[in-house]
Amino acid sequence: MPIDLSALDQPFHPVGTPLHLPLSQIDEDPDQPRKIFTPEDLTRIAESIRRRGVRSPVSVRPHPTEPGRYMLNHGARRYRGSAMAGNATIPAIIDETHTDYDQVVENLQRDNLKPMELAEFIGRKIAAGDKKAFIARQLGVDASIITQHLALVDPPACIREVYASGRCQSPKTLYDLRMLYEAYPDQIIVWCSKAGEVTRRSVAKLGDALKSAGSAVIGEPDKAGASPARFRRRPDAPDGQAKAVGALVTDPQVWVDCGGRPAQLILERRPPNPDQVYVRIEGAVGDEAVSAGACRLIAVKSGTS
Repeated sequence: MPIDLSALDQPFHPVGTPLHLPLSQIDEDPDQPRKIFTPEDLTRIAESIRRRGVRSPVSVRPHPTEPGRYMLNHGARRYRGSAMAGNATIPAIIDETHTDYDQVVENLQRDNLKPMELAEFIGRKIAAGDKKAFIARQLGVDASIITQHLALVDPPACIREVYASGRCQSPKTLYDLRMLYEAYPDQIIVWCSKAGEVTRRSVAKLGDALKSAGSAVIGEPDKAGASPARFRRRPDAPDGQAKAVGALVTDPQVWVDCGGRPAQLILERRPPNPDQVYVRIEGAVGDEAVSAGACRLIAVKSGTS
């Protein structure tokens, strides 16, 4: 039987040595989570590549629809910087197991993924049917991070402008601001148009001021100073009857234990999913959508007592 020696004609690459692939054979991933590349950043990278070359190879996989070509897994800045530096090739390793979750994790570890970029990725995965807990596990982050970034998916124009202008890049602060917007949209639009730097402290003070002003009352009062009609004691009830067993409770507040934290149940807001409820955790700013099954009833109080 003749021996097949055709493999000897293939280029030999020692184990651990990256390939040098033509830039013209590599395409960027259109679903790459990172979308923002500043000219200053790319210029700096290009200058570094001119001086010392690409010190860390990029990762690619075979192109899913075009045989003989590759798609970038990660290394978009090095890829663009190499092109700006005039290089024809780039060192690369082929990783066919790479996923879009790996792309996000790589950017998170390098701390160069913007909050809105991560929010858009999370929004796509939610739309594709992935659960928040699964996304959190895949990215190696706390589930609260996923919740906070979801508030940045299709945000109101005033909050998007706060982010785009650079006045706030903190996902937690933007989440708190988004939650306040849901309860006080008109006030938040005005505040965002006038605010300078938006910090967690300034948003917390804003939330305290709005709540103190009583803007979040359920329903409209029948007359000045009166409670909403469906929560008032019967007009013909004698004094003190509202506190009797079985009597109506004035402005009832339902309190639950939410993962070991006391929280007020917010019944007037429609949650994102049928198995969720909105709660206002004691000491936090804004409302948070949580699993209804994770809440345990602990008390029903009168809001005016």
